[in-house]
Amino acid sequence: MQNEQSSDDVVLSDAQMRKVIDRATREPPPSSGITVAELRRIAAELDIDPISLERALDEVIGLPVTGQPIRNWFRRQLTKIGHLVDPFLPNKGRLIGGALFGSVAGWLNAFLMTFAIQSHYPIAIAMLGFTLANLLSRRLERRLLRFLAETYATWAVYAAFWAGTYGSVTEDLVLWVGLWTSVATILGWLLMGAPSGGGAHPALPAPSSEDNGGISGEANPTSRTNLSQRALKWAVALQLSRA
Repeated sequence: MQNEQSSDDVVLSDAQMRKVIDRATREPPPSSGITVAELRRIAAELDIDPISLERALDEVIGLPVTGQPIRNWFRRQLTKIGHLVDPFLPNKGRLIGGALFGSVAGWLNAFLMTFAIQSHYPIAIAMLGFTLANLLSRRLERRLLRFLAETYATWAVYAAFWAGTYGSVTEDLVLWVGLWTSVATILGWLLMGAPSGGGAHPALPAPSSEDNGGISGEANPTSRTNLSQRALKWAVALQLSRA
């Protein structure tokens, strides 16, 4: 009686191997998710820069700052709202979209005023709502310069169309536009810090020794094997997504 062949000895063709890996990487992640500590260990296996990882974590989920519960709660809420409004704003051409929004708002506001219709407050709420939504969206990636360019374009076009439709530039218009662009600039700087690409970023919490337990020389061999397998799966998924 022949010994039953072990599954480890089964030979896969190239086509079968690609199909297995493709299906494995498409498998939905477990509902329990993954902890930050596990993600740090997997990133270490994939040679991802720790500073870049911490910055990305902070931008996506808002890493907590020790001893500052109110600030942590506030940052988490801003991040959640940012993720909610981000799908409603275009990733490309947002500056042009904002300018179009400002042009319609400026023209409509001045046009309705000629019929003694007070549309100032509804349109003001719409303009401020668009600016705030864009602020929270750009905060996710700390794109301060892009946010400022989009904000100035939106409000400048709003003022131009309002003045062109109304027939003159009023003092109230200048004060209104100047006030809210200044407020948006200050809020953008406070929430996003220095412009991305050349500035200091807020200090990120350093990974604890427990988080790096899977990397140390005293790590459990079985745990490290499982970690390597997960890291390999992530690496394959990254390669497939970039193909």
